[in-house]
Parts: sequence; C-alpha cells; structure tokens
Amino acid sequence: MTELLYLKDSYQTEFLATITDQWLDPKKGYVVTLDRTAFYPTGGGQPHDIGTLNGVPVHSVEWVDDQVHHYVDSPIKENVVQGMIDWEHRFDLMQQHTGQHVMAAILKRMYDIDMEGFDIGDVTVTIDLKTKPLSNDQLFKIEQLANTIILKNEPIRATIVQPNALEAFDLVHDITREGDVRIVSIESFDDTPCGGTHLSSTGELQVIKLLGTERISGGARLSFVCGRRAVSHYALQHARIENFARLLETSDERIEGKLHRWKKERVEREKEIEQLKEQLLTYEATELWDGSGTVVRGFTERSIHELKALATILTKTHPHALVSLFTMNGSNVQLLATRGADHPLNLRDIASDFFGVCNGRGGGSPTFIQGAGTSEETIETLERNIASVLSSQRVLV
Repeated sequence: MTELLYLKDSYQTEFLATITDQWLDPKKGYVVTLDRTAFYPTGGGQPHDIGTLNGVPVHSVEWVDDQVHHYVDSPIKENVVQGMIDWEHRFDLMQQHTGQHVMAAILKRMYDIDMEGFDIGDVTVTIDLKTKPLSNDQLFKIEQLANTIILKNEPIRATIVQPNALEAFDLVHDITREGDVRIVSIESFDDTPCGGTHLSSTGELQVIKLLGTERISGGARLSFVCGRRAVSHYALQHARIENFARLLETSDERIEGKLHRWKKERVEREKEIEQLKEQLLTYEATELWDGSGTVVRGFTERSIHELKALATILTKTHPHALVSLFTMNGSNVQLLATRGADHPLNLRDIASDFFGVCNGRGGGSPTFIQGAGTSEETIETLERNIASVLSSQRVLV
C-alpha cells in the first residue's frame, strides 16, 4: 500500500520515493507506483495533483487497489525519484476544497440542507443539495457568514481518529466505515471525515463568492468560487462593467439606469416596427387582391410567418377569399393555403394534392393548411399548379 504523505501535510511539495512498479498502459501511458507519494489522486470530488517525477510530467493520478498510480508520458529509468508537486495547482485545490467544507457546514447548520456531492471544476466549485434552489436572500446570508468565518482565521486541523474516539467530534453524519478515520476540523465550527488536501486556517481562503443555484433532478446545484478564483472573478466582473460603461458611454454607477431606459426604448421601437410591418402587409394585401376571389402568389427567401400574416389580412378583409402563398429558397418550398370565413372549401380535402405540387407534406384544419417540400419548377409553374388544385373546390362538411 502506498504511503500517503498529503494526509500528514498538505503543504509538502517535494518528496523522495522508491519506484515499486512501472508498466505501459496502452490507453493512459506509463504507470508508475511508489512506496510513498505526496500526489493526491482523483477522488471525492477533488481533482488530482500535477507535477513531476524526476522531471517527467505527471499528467494524471488515480487510486487503484491500495496503490496510487502516477501516469507519465515516458518511462523513468531511475529507481529512486524526486517528486515535485505543482504548488499553484495544489493550493488552488486546497482553497476550493476547504471552501466546500465551509459551505457544506453552513448549509447544514443554518438551513438543515444536506449535501449529496460536490465537484471542483476548472472554473467553479459545485455542491449538489437536497433542496430547491436557494433564494437571493439565503445566498446573501450564507455568503456573509462564510466570509465572517474566513475573517476569524479559524484553525483547520486533520486528525486520524480511532472509532472509539469519534464521540469527541461534532459529526453531522454517522460514519459507517470501519477502522481509523481522518477528521478535518474547522475549530469551533465543523468536523468532517475527509481524505483531501486542506488549508491550515480559514484565513487562507481569502474570500468566498457564491455564483447562484440552479434546479437539477432531485434538488439544486450551488456554484461558487474561493480564494484566488474569487479574486479573479471580481477582477473579471469589474473589467466587464467598465467595458459596458464605455460601450454605453456612461459611468459604472449609471449602467443599470441606462439599460432600463434602453430596454424601454427598444420595446417602443419594436412596437413601432411591428405597426409599420402591419401597414406594409396591409398595403401589399391590397396590391395582391384582384377581385377574382382567389390569390396564389410565390416569393423567394421570404419568411413563412410573414406570409401567414399577409394571408390572414387578405382573408379577414375578404371573407370569401381563397389564398395560397409560398416561398422558395433554392429548391426548398414552404407553402400555405387559407380561406375566409365565408368560403365553402374544406382545405383538408385538397391537402394531399396541394402539398403534392412540391413533393411535400403538411397538415392543418379545414380553414388553414401549411407544409413544406422541394421542387425544381419555377415560381410561375408552381403558381399555376397550385391554382389548378385550388380550383377543384368542394363544399365544407
């Protein structure tokens, strides 16, 4: 079994060890096992450490059958190796993992919310909770308490505890595993069984920033960042706000007010545009109506939604009208037919022949049908073919 140095000292970044085995995994590269290691293997929601063994990069670390497998791209010739942990990566994981302990303890003690699992991602940390998404008021209170705990600079200790000594700890959940247990304690606040790497005090967390919650199957997911990630998040958000202010030609403090005014103006402009579009369609409908009672017209690369609106104006203005409009985009055809309230044709009766003019399919009601197909015919030919189908009128039943 590999001796796990990180359990004793999360701050240890260098160590000497003896290679106990080495082989090539066709999918993962060379695998190295050691008699002792400071590399944390992936597990419990925490990613693995990265670093080097005698200068050879370690790109992945896994716990397999009581051994830590170190994955490298090339074999190591020496029997004794010097391991080097990437400290920036390790410290980031220590901050995020310690922050997860703080958050889980607050959620349990403040709201009696249990954690189902957590994950330290490349950008954020997420905790899955047995609850509905938290309110903004809850998030504010949780964040305030978390950062108060950071300011107190509470000591954090990891202790290997025998089963008969667990009663001395304020554990939220019962421990079912046998044998000694490693308890990570935030003084006067939390005791949690854990085998990960952690800070020595809450002050090293620097700051915790909650990013929000979302609903997931069976509960909610809380996202947050800690330490340097949180500082970077604040810096990025500040840069974005300054950029928004420049784009809006205003100050940081006036962005919100200007956006509200811009939104109101946009809604008013959109209403004006819709009114103008309706006026144009009404004018177009007047131009299309020739008094014959049937309108068939084709267009190129036009919105079928716009054609539907145009057809509606025609049938409302002329209750006896029968209207078919279509649009072509290359060989693709979208087409519709509709009738006024006083026209007797049941459009379902002619649907098969109607869509057949463009080898298409569609559906609808006795008063409206719509579909799509393809055709190599010209617009003029399709207009004639559709007009021929519409001329075979039947009485509405």
